[in-house]
Amino acid sequence: MSLSEPMTLILWHNRLFLAGEWHRRFRHPRYCFGLISGSRDGAWLETFYGWAGIGAVRGSRNRRGTEATRELIRKLREGNDVGITPDGSRGPKYEAKPGALLVARASKVPVVLLSFSYSHTIRLKSWDSFAIPLPFSRIEVKTQVLRPEDLFAERDLSLATQRVQEYLVQMTDDTA
Repeated sequence: MSLSEPMTLILWHNRLFLAGEWHRRFRHPRYCFGLISGSRDGAWLETFYGWAGIGAVRGSRNRRGTEATRELIRKLREGNDVGITPDGSRGPKYEAKPGALLVARASKVPVVLLSFSYSHTIRLKSWDSFAIPLPFSRIEVKTQVLRPEDLFAERDLSLATQRVQEYLVQMTDDTA
């Protein structure tokens, strides 16, 4: 596995705030596309990530899901990274769904699990308690790279989804 190859980045929805900056610093010049809800609410996130240099693929389980999955796989095969939140745009918080891993399995690229913790944060009153770090906060970034042959050894998508959920929960500090 080479860090120069395309990767599927997976992180919880409430940890998205610094994902664009992380990608700019550690995956530049590779381009990234994030899966963003096809709903009206996803429009503000598309704009925000556009400012951060991340392109949008619009879709969700309820709207354009199949098309979005195909488009993400195509983006990976073109040499780009993709970013997906396994708890989706509506939750429940910290409950992974298999869609993110469908993309990773079909494209056979490594999966990078990503989590951010902040020493001081604002929590939005949203379904996921979206975290926004306060200025001058100490930020801790945790990553774990999973090779597709290890993650999908049993070819059982539900088992791989459960494993990713367990890893992400272990990586996530919700004390701040």
